[in-house]
Amino acid sequence: MLLKSDRRWPIVSAHVWIKVGSVDETDARAGLAHILEHMVFKGTRRFSAEQIARRVEGPGGHMNAETSREFTHYYIDTPAKGALTAVDILGELTFRATLDPQEWAKECPVILEEMKRRVDDAEVYLWDLFQESIYDQPALRRPVIGTAESVRAATVQDIAAFYQHHYTAGQSVVSIAGDFSPTAMRRQVEKVFKHMPAGTARQARPRWPAAALQNPLQARIAKKPVQQTYSALGFHTPPGDHPDQEALDLLAEILSYGRNSRLVHTLREKKQLVSSVSAMHYTQEGPGFFGIFAECEPAKQAAYTQALEQLLDGFLRRPPEAKEIQRAKNAIQTSWWQGWETMHNQASALGHHALDGQLPRFEAALPKVLALEAGELHRVAKKYLSQFAGAARVEA
Repeated sequence: MLLKSDRRWPIVSAHVWIKVGSVDETDARAGLAHILEHMVFKGTRRFSAEQIARRVEGPGGHMNAETSREFTHYYIDTPAKGALTAVDILGELTFRATLDPQEWAKECPVILEEMKRRVDDAEVYLWDLFQESIYDQPALRRPVIGTAESVRAATVQDIAAFYQHHYTAGQSVVSIAGDFSPTAMRRQVEKVFKHMPAGTARQARPRWPAAALQNPLQARIAKKPVQQTYSALGFHTPPGDHPDQEALDLLAEILSYGRNSRLVHTLREKKQLVSSVSAMHYTQEGPGFFGIFAECEPAKQAAYTQALEQLLDGFLRRPPEAKEIQRAKNAIQTSWWQGWETMHNQASALGHHALDGQLPRFEAALPKVLALEAGELHRVAKKYLSQFAGAARVEA
């Protein structure tokens, strides 16, 4: 349990993080984590779906959830007067959902339609293809949402077994930030969640075998009826506890933050080859990735690819300049503190990092980023960005 009392505004953000995602599934049962994200809102032992919505929305609150490869996350943002109710509802969702067969019969087509929409959205489809291209391990390559075959094959018994096995106190973190009395809130959390099955204590997932990360990086092209070409170029990076993570974050910011960054200035402003371009470093408990994403006219795709390769080659030969580094550090620091202003982001960041045992590292991350110097950044750039020569490339 993580409680951060912040009484500047009469708002509370309550979250529950469950350490289960698509990497914990099998091919035959792909999508169960995401299915549960839908199904728990359909009713619990005490409340119907309508009653859940009324209790959260009555005070002016909002609830939602997300599923990833490594976690499932539920939250309720509410005026302070609805805070204790929010905790009660989160308990209902995470260990008292009824998982009614009739509700699954109605929800299954909804999820299948969601899959179709993902394929129809070029940017989302590119994201899924990129994941499939950059990893070799099936659990890392599979879409979080599962496949049409695995979702159609899922039974209520499958869903319930997955729920009972993974949704336990040992695999969960409750994090709450906002306007509340710590004593009263602690009492409410203990009252509600003492009934959650204990389960086993959270453990780090086994490291992926080297073969999962050393697959022959490949180029893939998918034809879609769209006016623009969407492209992704990238390579995998180490798990989230690796010491190079902060430097990789800063390198992504140096490459693409603002009009004067190397990617934006050269490829969009100067050469006008793209309408948008960005770099990102995606960190997970397991292997993440460093990617460059762009949108351009189809006729300019070849020129963009060539110009990008030249730019990256120059970036490896010439270390980032002091002004580039400082501008990127300023951007990261501004984003960090702006995010910390909201109760939602406070509770979300604390819960997410506590789930993986990375809370001390998270608290030290900004000072480490601000202390990075040009020599260290150049070392990390040469170590990782040189992989762009054989990086996975995807176009949609």
